[in-house]
Order: sequence, then C-alpha cells, then structure tokens
Amino acid sequence: ELEACNKKLEKAGKRPAKYEMHAFYLSAWEEDEHVIAQANVALDENGTVLHTELVTELTREPDYDLALHAIRNHHHPCPEDAQESTE
Repeated sequence: ELEACNKKLEKAGKRPAKYEMHAFYLSAWEEDEHVIAQANVALDENGTVLHTELVTELTREPDYDLALHAIRNHHHPCPEDAQESTE
C-alpha cells in the first residue's frame, strides 16, 4: 500500500516517502544531516496500511485516538483514495 501511495506522489510530481521497515538509530552527527520527524503507520493483519501520521513538531504527540479509530474502522491508507471513493 505504501508503494502505491509513493507512485501516486511521484506521478503528481511530489517526492515519495522514504521509510525503513525497522527502527534504526543515528548518531548526533548523522542527525545533523537529516530532517528528523516521527512517522506512525498502523497496519492490519495483512500488512495493509490503515493510518499514517507524520508528527513534524517535536513538542507534539501523535494523535493516538485517531490512529485507533482508523484501525477500528479500516480507513483508506491514502488521503487521495478516500477522496476518490467519496466523489
């Protein structure tokens, strides 16, 4: 699902998301070379993306309630898909 979202971003001329399947750590020197943000992804039992959130403000917590709501209600993984399905 994430790959499908990335293809849509690329077709729209936007930069696709970079991601790693596992957490990894950077040294302080390595962090200086990157923009660091927290990204949360909720998956169902089949690995389908149910919810994504990018937390760009260091002092802000993710919206855990929204993530739980998405998991319980199986929302669309890509905002563009959700808009297309309601039109």
